[in-house]
Amino acid sequence: MRIGFIGYPSSRLSGSGTEFSIVESFRALGHEVVELTPKRKFFTRVRLFLKREFYDLWGRGSYWTSKDPGLLKETARSVEKQVVNLDLDCIVSYLIPYVADLDLSIPVILWPDICFQSLSRTYSKYSNLSVACRSDAIKADQAAFEVAAKIIFPSSWAASEAAQYHPVIKEKVEIVPYGPNLNRVPDASSVFSRIEDRDLVTLNLLFVGVEVERKGLDLAVELARKLNLSGIPCKLGILGLDKHQFNDEFIVNYGFLNKQEHEAKIAEIYMNADILVMPSRAEAYGLVVDEAAAFGLPSIVSRVGGLAERVVNGKFGWAFSLETFVEDAFICIKQLLLEPSVYRAASRSARERFDNEMSWETSARKVLRLIEKTRANWRD
Repeated sequence: MRIGFIGYPSSRLSGSGTEFSIVESFRALGHEVVELTPKRKFFTRVRLFLKREFYDLWGRGSYWTSKDPGLLKETARSVEKQVVNLDLDCIVSYLIPYVADLDLSIPVILWPDICFQSLSRTYSKYSNLSVACRSDAIKADQAAFEVAAKIIFPSSWAASEAAQYHPVIKEKVEIVPYGPNLNRVPDASSVFSRIEDRDLVTLNLLFVGVEVERKGLDLAVELARKLNLSGIPCKLGILGLDKHQFNDEFIVNYGFLNKQEHEAKIAEIYMNADILVMPSRAEAYGLVVDEAAAFGLPSIVSRVGGLAERVVNGKFGWAFSLETFVEDAFICIKQLLLEPSVYRAASRSARERFDNEMSWETSARKVLRLIEKTRANWRD
């Protein structure tokens, strides 16, 4: 197939690398992907800057300019102009608003992680958006969902949330998880060997995240402190937090490491850890859980958003209520240390599930089959 992808997939940072991984996974399976980069006119950039400044100064909430109706119309016209004479089979987008005003004769496929209303309800950083911005964002999602021939979410939670807010999508929704945004995946034999070598004498917890308040770093620290105070030697490695000093000796801050520049170091950190801890207060998907699974790490996560789906409680990891996370995780870890065979079984299962279900190749194959089916129905 010849697929048009709207976005900025050449940037490994766009969408935490998800756009790049989607495009590269399609290409690896022999499909041609044409990158359709939205063009912004100079005066549009100036207008949006002034609009954002006006809302910030006005004091009645901020404005997320990517939801601006004028910008979305300009994005659509830009994409439509690029599509002419390309003979594409379909359009794919990770970001919902990009397709809101599109008018094309080929099917449009969305593969987003979350809809706006779920995002604004669960992520505190979006709590200060203005009424106008919220209204425009909801309208953009609704318009995009009407344009899309197929809407693919990575989790059941995200899909059910979107269907609740936008009933129009119920007949269009499918669920296909993302893969991990790793440049290189360790081979299974080395991971299984490492699992058997973990002695758990000093437990090595790992926390990964840049938005540490939302990701629940304070709860991870509290858990590690509770383990140490109870006589269970524990280290907490933190990956993603730059320029911060901790007084606790059990904390190892690796700082922020760019995946492109520090691939080997990141792999070493994952490989030397025992358990990923992710007590997020809001999480649409939880891609880090899949990345940890590649290294045979089971995860202990909070039961929010799509996180619980990533661990299948008790099989590849454990999910606990945010309100009682520290105590529940503490009890869980104590039990695992008493029954290391349970820990090792979860570690092996995490890697096995990664190989069978979590790779970008597996997910891309599923999405491509859905696209082919959608195209067939589209022609009919």
